[in-house]
Amino acid sequence: MDTQKENQFKKVEILLNWQCNQRCIFCSVGHKLVTDGSCKSWPEIKKDIDFAKKTNANIISFSGGEPTIRKDIFKAVSYANKLGFETIEIQTNGCMLKYRDYVEKLVELGLNRVLVSIHAPNAELEDFLTQRKGSFDEKVLGLQNLEELGVEKRTSTVINRYNYKLLPEMAEFLLKFKKNTKSYHLNFAIPDGFAKQHFQNLVPRMSEAAIYIEKACSILLQGKGKPFLHNIYPCIVPNYTQLMSELSKTYTTLIGPKFKTDLQKNRQKYRSKGPDCKKCRYYLLCVGPFKEYTKVRGFEEFKPIEGKWLTQDEFKLQEY
Repeated sequence: MDTQKENQFKKVEILLNWQCNQRCIFCSVGHKLVTDGSCKSWPEIKKDIDFAKKTNANIISFSGGEPTIRKDIFKAVSYANKLGFETIEIQTNGCMLKYRDYVEKLVELGLNRVLVSIHAPNAELEDFLTQRKGSFDEKVLGLQNLEELGVEKRTSTVINRYNYKLLPEMAEFLLKFKKNTKSYHLNFAIPDGFAKQHFQNLVPRMSEAAIYIEKACSILLQGKGKPFLHNIYPCIVPNYTQLMSELSKTYTTLIGPKFKTDLQKNRQKYRSKGPDCKKCRYYLLCVGPFKEYTKVRGFEEFKPIEGKWLTQDEFKLQEY
């Protein structure tokens, strides 16, 4: 990737490890956690942060696996802050955030945004989905700590067969933590890792989940929340296209153990469009569903919204 191309990216996400203190049953990288377990060295992380600075990225994000189980996460945040990144983010399952002093230290070092994954409105289901007893209570404490410390936060919920009917309830629950919450991300399960291995048991039909997704969006919007939809398409939820990240380009570089990728190109690699997609007005914008999904379910659910093709200039995603 040449320097000119790299300079367009606004965000660099550094995937620190293939290790985690949860085992979410739908995890799209679960196979990596089981078979790989790689963990970047500090010199590698420092090199990645330097790369992000060189590309003029204004957002740097640390993810995994689970980044908070690393002791050198403090060093990574501190170094990123020293280099002057506008936004320093951690993407986390939230379990470690229950420790107030832990969060305070990260904030003191420069952390100013946190994305917390939480997938159910109650302890029984959350702990089942994450396969970690007590994870729900840990995440709630973590969200409360972030609120009290005034840290910008976002939440991420993976839609799966066990929780999709509870999405409206989930929306009501998430609005309890709206102080300093920038957005609520609803992600249809990616058919990879554990979700691919147990597809029929874990991944619902998008058309079955659609009504619950719509209700959740309506509740969040009425509560002055800002929902975002990922891996969800106009033909599935036509009333909320302005919330769909898949209709807008992403300028993100993801750097993991032994790989670096442009997420926009990565999208195209794993998606495909059906025979009727060319009839849809979103044809030029939509990346299409995951190949692994349509390999099992086909394209029958994906009915085109007919009309003149929209261009990127004619489509406006809500402020991210």
